[in-house]
Amino acid sequence: MFVFKSKAIGGKQITFELVKFVYYRGLSFILDMLSMLLLIEILHFHDFYAKLITQVIIVVANFLFSKWLIFKN
Repeated sequence: MFVFKSKAIGGKQITFELVKFVYYRGLSFILDMLSMLLLIEILHFHDFYAKLITQVIIVVANFLFSKWLIFKN
């Protein structure tokens, strides 16, 4: 079962979709690191709560990236 069904046909479209996927996952990683830095170092959140908040943000961001930017119709 797939959450987002790819409409890509052919090697060029699939490659472009893969590149977008990797790019937005890299962007998610940067967002993750910056969120942790902000919450722990600047706002002085406990590590556990900072990671919990950050993971919620990242899961939502990854969903939206996939839905609207990577696997759009």
